[in-house]
Amino acid sequence: MGKLAGKRIVITGGTSGMGEAMVQAFPSQGAKVVFWGRNEVAGKRLEEETGAVFIKTEISDKAAVDKAMKQSAEILGGIDVFLNVAGIAPGSPAEDITEDDWEMVMGTNATALISQTYPYFLT
Repeated sequence: MGKLAGKRIVITGGTSGMGEAMVQAFPSQGAKVVFWGRNEVAGKRLEEETGAVFIKTEISDKAAVDKAMKQSAEILGGIDVFLNVAGIAPGSPAEDITEDDWEMVMGTNATALISQTYPYFLT
């Protein structure tokens, strides 16, 4: 087995970018992986390729995160490592970013991390 043998890992933002790379790498190192994302097509493809388990989740939605956290813990039998890699970056010059765009970015990249996931690790 690899360096992550037996580790139970949850990865947010697992259907693209850095999160996808982690989903592709960690199972081959012996980890049990559950990953979250918005893109169901990519999620199903990665499940087939890696053996990791995909949960379609909107990280900025507290109810969806609560459900995904519970499902993840049940699937894995607990959580050893939680990697919150979900993030968005609109491709616009700063002066063109609307208040709605700003709220969407902050809701996904910052608020979700603190308000939606952090409470699970206080116990």
